[in-house]
Amino acid sequence: MSTNKEETLRQFCDVTGADEGRSKFFLESSNWQLDVALSSFYEHGGNADEAPANPAAAASSLPTLSDSDMESPPGSPLAAQKKDKKKAPSSKFATLDSLQQESSSDEEEGQAFYAGGSERSGQQILGPGKGRKDIVTEVFKSVRERGAVVFEDEPSSTSRGRSAFSGVGYRLGQTADDHEEAAPAGNQQQQTDQPRSVRLRLYREGFTVDSGPLRHYTDPDHADFLNCIRRGEIPPELSGSGEVRVSLEDRRHEECPRHIAKPPPFSGKGHLLGSPTPPTVGATAAVAGDAADRAANLRAAQDAVKLDDAAPVTTIQFRLADGSRLTGRFNHSHTVGDLQAYVSRAEPAYQLQAFVLLTTFPSRELADPAATLAQADILNTTLLQRLK
Repeated sequence: MSTNKEETLRQFCDVTGADEGRSKFFLESSNWQLDVALSSFYEHGGNADEAPANPAAAASSLPTLSDSDMESPPGSPLAAQKKDKKKAPSSKFATLDSLQQESSSDEEEGQAFYAGGSERSGQQILGPGKGRKDIVTEVFKSVRERGAVVFEDEPSSTSRGRSAFSGVGYRLGQTADDHEEAAPAGNQQQQTDQPRSVRLRLYREGFTVDSGPLRHYTDPDHADFLNCIRRGEIPPELSGSGEVRVSLEDRRHEECPRHIAKPPPFSGKGHLLGSPTPPTVGATAAVAGDAADRAANLRAAQDAVKLDDAAPVTTIQFRLADGSRLTGRFNHSHTVGDLQAYVSRAEPAYQLQAFVLLTTFPSRELADPAATLAQADILNTTLLQRLK
């Protein structure tokens, strides 16, 4: 081969990325005219068997291949395959039929890439076969034909906006015992109307349902599941009460991460350490007593006030240190000491704990226990309890 033809062949290979045999075929068919060969190559998609050329002329013009040219470099994957397989006797002349068979074999084995050099000096790496069955592509193609909607990115929880509160509310009263539960009407109906979301991730070797284990495509037990997805139907194991929304994620180029099972919650028994709680109630001790006991204590504290209905009456609300509230009725002549005694009787936990009463705004400590409610200017007001 002359120097000009070798240069033209090299340019054709660099532009099209085709191998040397296919490039030489198009160049010889176009009488080594580079522009004509490139036009013919792109016009027929790089298929040598579709190129408009004279088969006899092409066969006679193809060069002979020696035994040394047909051998792969030592240590390459092709050389190992040729040692295992028996080499069929072939002609030293390449024909259109042999080129077509070679192209079909290349599609099954995948495109050859060369790392670290050229075709003769580099290491050959075979890409994924073009003729292999791609299950992930078939699944996505089937669901698109049946009206599936494609999302580039799954909308995050923040972009959807905060959902409305669906819990239970409580209507607060004057005391700690007269709260009413206020559940919104139709709340249960709202929850049942929301569809259940199932995420199906399709990996290279299998698929997962939500955060479940990997299911291989080759496992016949999962064939019915994939067939239902292809037909646009909900698999029986996902169907249940209510609407189900299935989301497919294309992760065919990724391997499924190792499934780590979540540890089960603690199901043993515990042991209380240390001595029992002392009877003295501190600042952080919980105020004990159920609703019945508290109601009885509140009535006893109100009876001890000895309210005179004929005299002026005022209502005082107490906000205790533990967050609870008390409400009592007093005469204007009652003193600050009577208020402290009322709190101690209504909440026996504070009988052994020193505390003072404060006004809300402006904050002022009621330091004189002998001052009347009228003198202290605390009629129909709210007082705060502060522990010493």
